[in-house]
Amino acid sequence: MANNNTHLVFGACPLCGEETTAEIDDAAYSKYQDLLNADDVDFDDYIAAFPDDRKLAGFLYCGLCENHANIK
Repeated sequence: MANNNTHLVFGACPLCGEETTAEIDDAAYSKYQDLLNADDVDFDDYIAAFPDDRKLAGFLYCGLCENHANIK
Protein backbone atom coordinates (compact mmCIF):
# COMPACT_ATOMS: atom_id res chain seq x y z
CA MET A 1 0.00 0.00 0.00
CA ALA A 2 1.37 3.39 -1.00
CA ASN A 3 1.96 6.08 1.57
CA ASN A 4 0.08 9.20 0.46
CA ASN A 5 1.54 11.77 2.84
CA THR A 6 1.97 15.29 1.53
CA HIS A 7 4.37 18.01 2.57
CA LEU A 8 4.01 21.78 2.37
CA VAL A 9 7.05 23.65 1.13
CA PHE A 10 7.20 27.43 1.59
CA GLY A 11 8.89 29.78 -0.84
CA ALA A 12 9.25 33.48 -1.55
CA CYS A 13 9.95 34.50 -5.13
CA PRO A 14 13.29 36.31 -5.35
CA LEU A 15 12.05 38.30 -8.34
CA CYS A 16 8.74 39.71 -7.06
CA GLY A 17 8.55 38.70 -3.39
CA GLU A 18 5.34 36.64 -3.72
CA GLU A 19 5.13 34.10 -0.92
CA THR A 20 3.64 30.75 -1.90
CA THR A 21 3.52 27.13 -0.82
CA ALA A 22 3.59 23.91 -2.77
CA GLU A 23 2.06 20.66 -1.58
CA ILE A 24 4.18 17.73 -2.70
CA ASP A 25 3.90 14.01 -2.12
CA ASP A 26 6.42 11.77 -0.37
CA ALA A 27 8.24 10.83 -3.58
CA ALA A 28 8.71 14.46 -4.65
CA TYR A 29 9.69 15.45 -1.12
CA SER A 30 12.32 12.72 -1.04
CA LYS A 31 13.81 14.00 -4.33
CA TYR A 32 13.71 17.55 -2.96
CA GLN A 33 15.54 16.51 0.22
CA ASP A 34 18.17 14.69 -1.84
CA LEU A 35 18.77 17.87 -3.87
CA LEU A 36 18.97 20.02 -0.74
CA ASN A 37 21.57 17.69 0.76
CA ALA A 38 23.68 17.32 -2.39
CA ASP A 39 26.72 19.41 -3.24
CA ASP A 40 26.99 21.59 -6.34
CA VAL A 41 23.31 21.48 -7.35
CA ASP A 42 21.91 23.93 -9.89
CA PHE A 43 18.61 24.57 -11.64
CA ASP A 44 19.31 21.89 -14.25
CA ASP A 45 19.40 19.29 -11.46
CA TYR A 46 15.93 20.36 -10.32
CA ILE A 47 14.61 20.17 -13.88
CA ALA A 48 16.09 16.68 -14.21
CA ALA A 49 14.48 15.62 -10.92
CA PHE A 50 11.07 17.07 -11.88
CA PRO A 51 10.99 16.84 -15.69
CA ASP A 52 7.21 16.91 -15.96
CA ASP A 53 6.71 20.00 -13.82
CA ARG A 54 9.03 22.89 -14.63
CA LYS A 55 7.06 25.25 -12.38
CA LEU A 56 7.57 22.94 -9.42
CA ALA A 57 11.27 22.66 -10.26
CA GLY A 58 11.60 26.45 -10.29
CA PHE A 59 9.67 26.79 -7.06
CA LEU A 60 11.71 24.17 -5.23
CA TYR A 61 14.99 25.50 -6.61
CA CYS A 62 14.63 29.02 -5.23
CA GLY A 63 10.98 29.82 -4.48
CA LEU A 64 10.04 31.12 -7.92
CA CYS A 65 6.35 31.99 -8.14
CA GLU A 66 4.14 30.56 -10.87
CA ASN A 67 4.66 33.64 -13.05
CA HIS A 68 8.45 33.43 -12.91
CA ALA A 69 8.97 29.66 -12.73
CA ASN A 70 8.86 29.08 -16.49
CA ILE A 71 12.30 30.55 -17.11
CA LYS A 72 14.33 28.74 -19.74
